[in-house]
Formats: sequence, C-alpha cells, structure tokens
Amino acid sequence: MRSVDVCKAVGISFRRLDYLARTKQLDGMATGSGCPRVWDDRLVVRLALANRLASVGPQAPSQSAFQEVATAALDPEVPDPPRSGYALVTQQPSTVTWAPGWPEVQAAIASHGAVLLVAYDLDELVGQWVDLDALYAPTAA
Repeated sequence: MRSVDVCKAVGISFRRLDYLARTKQLDGMATGSGCPRVWDDRLVVRLALANRLASVGPQAPSQSAFQEVATAALDPEVPDPPRSGYALVTQQPSTVTWAPGWPEVQAAIASHGAVLLVAYDLDELVGQWVDLDALYAPTAA
C-alpha cells in the first residue's frame, strides 16, 4: 500500500507516518531517496489500531501519545491482533496486548494492569483498505 493510502486508511498525516519511518519505527519497502514507500498490510492494521488507541485516551491525541502507543503496537514481539476484539495498553513501560474476548481481557488486566481498553473490529477500521480475508486466511501447516 502506498503512503498516501496508508494515511487515509489509518487516519494519520503523512508527516506523522514519515516521522515514524525516519526514526526507524516503521519499515516500508523501497525506502530509498526518491522511491515511494510501500507498506505491508499487517503494519497498516497495527498503525490503525495504534491511532484508535491514541485517539480515545484521556486527552486529545498528541504526537507523543500516538508515538508511544504506535511504538508499543509495532513491537515485533507482540503477536498479530485478532480480526476483532480488544486492545489494552499498559503503562510504565507502555505495552499493547490484543485480546479476542472478555476472558482474555480479564486475564490481561489481572497480569499486566491496563490504562486503556478499546474494543475494535478491523473490518470497520480498515476493511475498505486492507484485504482482511487474505491477511487472516488460515495458512497450511
């Protein structure tokens, strides 16, 4: 997906996307000077969730709030989010946990605490931009 489409799908400015790329928090393909960046759909999904989390926080979404949540959501150690469920953000240090249902939310809160909890459905969030059926298709073992 091209940068302009990522910005539309995620709801962020090109400046914010470019900042994340220049600070090496995102890795688009073909990132050389004069080459347009191309972004992986999994990255777009995580950015959209990060923007959703940052926008529903106790204060207006700021660059630093988005930056902190995006950094946690883009952590390669965090598994991919389920197609729908809950996103939890913890504090000190900020981490993001995906939970497919309420029992997993309760378990995550019990073990990590939570500062922010948001329900999401990727079909509503980025469904018109990302082929979620292909992204979440079962893989042959």
